Amino acid sequence: MRKALLLIALMISLPACDRLEQQTSTPTAAPVVLVVDIEGMHCTACAASISATLQNCDGIQSADVSFDDANATITADNANALQQAMQVAREMGYTIETARAESN
Repeated sequence: MRKALLLIALMISLPACDRLEQQTSTPTAAPVVLVVDIEGMHCTACAASISATLQNCDGIQSADVSFDDANATITADNANALQQAMQVAREMGYTIETARAESN
């Protein structure tokens, strides 16, 4: 029984390893960084929720959301990923406005 479970666990983990290997071997363009103003946050839990949701979006490398400053700094693979992430935040019920783009 243990051998069967170990085999299943190994089989499940292999595709993820292959995918990780492919991602690291593919050259990537410079990330795009955007600072956006966010209206509608009522507490730090709102900021944490937005941050976690944005970081789960495809192509988003990081999302640093500040309740105190009412903004977020989002780092993405490309501009399209940024637009999709901003749309996700709008669908969560927040108002998102572009504050400024940062260059890397």
